[in-house]
Amino acid sequence: MKWLMAKAIRLAQEGKPAPNPKVGAVIYKDGRIIGTGYHRKAGYPHAEVIAIRAGGSACSGATLITNLEPCCHYGRTPPCTDQIIQAGIKRVVIGMIDPNPLVTGKGVARLKEAGIGVEVGVEEEACERLNRGYIKRLETGLPYTIVKIASSLDGRIATLEGESRWITSHEARRYVHLLRSKVDAVVVGIGTVLSDDPRLTVRHLPGENPARIIVDPKLRIPDQASVLDGSAPTYILSQSSGKKQNGEVITLTDFHPESILRRIGELGFNEIMVEGGGRIFSSIIESNLFDELIIIYSGKIIGSGIPFARFKIASLEEALRVEIVEVRQIGPDLLLRGINVHRNHR
Repeated sequence: MKWLMAKAIRLAQEGKPAPNPKVGAVIYKDGRIIGTGYHRKAGYPHAEVIAIRAGGSACSGATLITNLEPCCHYGRTPPCTDQIIQAGIKRVVIGMIDPNPLVTGKGVARLKEAGIGVEVGVEEEACERLNRGYIKRLETGLPYTIVKIASSLDGRIATLEGESRWITSHEARRYVHLLRSKVDAVVVGIGTVLSDDPRLTVRHLPGENPARIIVDPKLRIPDQASVLDGSAPTYILSQSSGKKQNGEVITLTDFHPESILRRIGELGFNEIMVEGGGRIFSSIIESNLFDELIIIYSGKIIGSGIPFARFKIASLEEALRVEIVEVRQIGPDLLLRGINVHRNHR
């Protein structure tokens, strides 16, 4: 069943259903796959239901494989457990139990009560990695936070005059667009908007735009800013109340990085990527609130530019430590990816 669970996971990766979890489903009978599905977006049919519709009447007596425990409550859609029972599925293979208190263990219990065989824990670690953001947000109220930095070889994100386009190559920017297509939202500070006017969309390859979150305490964002082009949902976190066309202003009084991330979690985003600028990078890293750090180094040496980390430590014992899990070349640049070893990761 591991290869079928791997397929369910791959299917699940196609969706961006936050605040819901990523779920894929495969229906298997008589040595062949008769139906597949994934949860595309919140409010859309769940993976199990789509797979059952694809399989039709042949689902009777079949096995359903899914990475997450099927839901058993009414939300925006009816319970998946009821659909599974009605379809005549005889066995359900589940990657992991849903940590949502509305579901935890109840979906399994409902299926067993209906006489369906249930197996739990197939490829559990991979299933937990898939929904790391969903799990973290449910457990802590905070989204899984990736900090992505484009840097010169000597650790600068811009010149002293603020010039940063482009430190890294086209190949590196294409990779960043791939990352954007996978996260629920990207976050930048108002300084980045004012200096670079980024769009923060997916353009160099096919993919869905993430939501855009602008940290702007004094509501300085200009009406003509590219992030207000209406191409993706845009949220502006500000102390000031006001209105912006194509942007929702959300009042926030405390701009400590944890308060910012907690508000983002309340918006229902499971996984986010912080893209700039230096103040946000430094504050999130210093506060130890990042889960993953991605730095793309170019071969440029800038000298007296703006560093991505501005905090000070007195001794090496105080240094934050990142476990480097990936190093590779992207075009002429070098990618380094690390996991924050001081935080709990699945």
